[in-house]
Amino acid sequence: MRHILISIFTICTTFSGFSQTIEIEKVHLQEMFDQKKITAKQTLTRKKALEKCDYPKLNFDTTTNKVSHSFSASFPGIKKQDLFERVKQWTALTFNEKDATIKYQNLEEGKIITTAYTYLTFNDGIYNILGFAITNKSRLTCWYNIHFTIADESIEMEFVSIKYVFKVTTLDTNMGRQYTEEKYLINEFFPLTKYGVDEMNDYVHMINTTIGLQKKQHSSLVKYAETDQSAHEIKR
Repeated sequence: MRHILISIFTICTTFSGFSQTIEIEKVHLQEMFDQKKITAKQTLTRKKALEKCDYPKLNFDTTTNKVSHSFSASFPGIKKQDLFERVKQWTALTFNEKDATIKYQNLEEGKIITTAYTYLTFNDGIYNILGFAITNKSRLTCWYNIHFTIADESIEMEFVSIKYVFKVTTLDTNMGRQYTEEKYLINEFFPLTKYGVDEMNDYVHMINTTIGLQKKQHSSLVKYAETDQSAHEIKR
């Protein structure tokens, strides 16, 4: 069955049409240089790295701190109730915790809210926002909510409240190794040029990996909803 697929990346914005782009990052770089927070050499190095990287295609809201991206698809001939049940089934099969992940459901409203998470693994290590190095195939957890809006022949899937949990190991001379967790919303990493080149590239990779995994989850839901025969489980 043919379906129409639309992918929309959105963040509620401070100004209409405002988005976090490479050009805005360059302005931030210039401001840091003018304020003598970084040297001319550091400015040039970060600018080159910025132009070379696969910069995340996201908007940014400095007022509400809301980051989200949404997908919608149409399913000709499939009624709302059937799609509603298929979303619930897909959620249970994908995350293996139906009761734990579905936080709200209302057929009349066509609403389902799910809390979910994905593991992200980095072979070369990554820095957390406080600067602690995390190495040796480190794994962090990306938590998010999925808001489903369901109607006759359509499903909208929106990822919101995206945050990362970093497990940090520190060494205390008296207490020995200390293990803590640090949690950060995705918007807290912008502007990316406030970091050194290695850290900036790590965060670019982290955010793009998150987007890629959530795209796969959406594709999986579309395949499941249009056939209602088998789920395409996402590995977390």
